[in-house]
Amino acid sequence: MLAGYITSDKSYFATVSHKRGQIALINKKEYSNKSAESLEELLNRYIQSHTCQRDFACLAVAGLVYDNSVSEKYLPWRVDADAIADIFGFSEVRIVNEHIATAQGIFELPQERLFTINEGSRVHTGNRGVIIVDEQLGEAMIVYDGERFSTYVTSAALAGFAPDNQLEAELWEYLYSEHDVVNVGEIISRHGLTHILEFLITSRNLEYPQWHSETADCPTRIIELALSAKDDLAVETLDIFIDCLASEAANLATRGMTIGGIYLGGSIPTEIMTALDRGRFMERFVRKNELQKQLAAMPVQVILEPQTPLFGAAHITTNLESE
Repeated sequence: MLAGYITSDKSYFATVSHKRGQIALINKKEYSNKSAESLEELLNRYIQSHTCQRDFACLAVAGLVYDNSVSEKYLPWRVDADAIADIFGFSEVRIVNEHIATAQGIFELPQERLFTINEGSRVHTGNRGVIIVDEQLGEAMIVYDGERFSTYVTSAALAGFAPDNQLEAELWEYLYSEHDVVNVGEIISRHGLTHILEFLITSRNLEYPQWHSETADCPTRIIELALSAKDDLAVETLDIFIDCLASEAANLATRGMTIGGIYLGGSIPTEIMTALDRGRFMERFVRKNELQKQLAAMPVQVILEPQTPLFGAAHITTNLESE
């Protein structure tokens, strides 16, 4: 069985094996997408170098999956499951959104690949929520129907942002004047950090700090300065970001009653993990009226494994085998 994870710039493949009842990824290989004119070309390179059974394959991809295929919007080429199955002789190829794969991958991660912010009281058959924060915001729900877990991806980044205090209301007004609409993804994302910083500077008539003009990666610099407490403006920017992230996590937890836990994935949560662990996140997370006790009892963890979607693709191949 073959598992793959296809991003905008790189592709990862691995052969799925079973050891002591657990999934193992062997022969992992990373390719630059720029080195090939199609995904099939990369797959051919992998298959020629690594022997794998041609029964089932699952590919986690960036983008909206429709009819078991995905367009070139977020990838350098269109990816079609039926074409891949025909070319390489797989019995079945399944293409899934990367956020669904991340959610499925949680079931395969060892505990040491998760960082606990809130221990809580986990209900193993309870619903779970996943928030992925990278260049964009992604969310998924893992719902238990009494027999199995099913995973659903959401378009949370396009949902409207709801301020929770006066400062956030002013942030909303600032972004509204610039964009005419204020989505959650405009704040809870990598570029959201820059939006918050610019709001603070503009609303207070401040000068841009010198480091701002000297860096090509403003969000990363904000995080570095905030975590080291070397710049008050960066510290406040990250505080607001964490507050908004906590509120969105609480919204997901409330809608889905995620008594099985909330998981924070993507590059941003791992980069700001020490700040998330200082208590600010949980203070804001539980501030939801009569549901405070339920929210406080929910486990909250950061996903440390950057290739969790690859593990999720592997998990899905085993489900294909049992169908």
